[in-house]
Amino acid sequence: MKLGLIGVALSAILIAAGCDNYDRAPGTPTFAGFPDSTALNSTTEAKLYSDAPSGKFLTYLVDWGDGGIETTATYVAGDTAAQWHTWHTAGSFTYRAMAYYTFDTTKYSEWSAGKTVIVYP
Repeated sequence: MKLGLIGVALSAILIAAGCDNYDRAPGTPTFAGFPDSTALNSTTEAKLYSDAPSGKFLTYLVDWGDGGIETTATYVAGDTAAQWHTWHTAGSFTYRAMAYYTFDTTKYSEWSAGKTVIVYP
């Protein structure tokens, strides 16, 4: 009988711990494989990832540093997101991203650290 009660108590603790994790905000996004430079008027792909509980749907905001802020499509937590951008002005730009739950916009990540891309003419 004592083993049964211990098992129930342990299950309750594990379920409660999982619920806290499930309700947390998504992690700060990271960029993967984005180049340090690109050509003017050339479309460049960014891949993003954010740590979030499985089963959640994420959308990313990407601030490209040139006045453009774009929203990605919806992605399932654990999948790598993709977003494309074209710079129409040469120069150095700092881009960053944040993630939020598509169906619960009250939970969102911090902005990622800014990264620099150089756009050559």
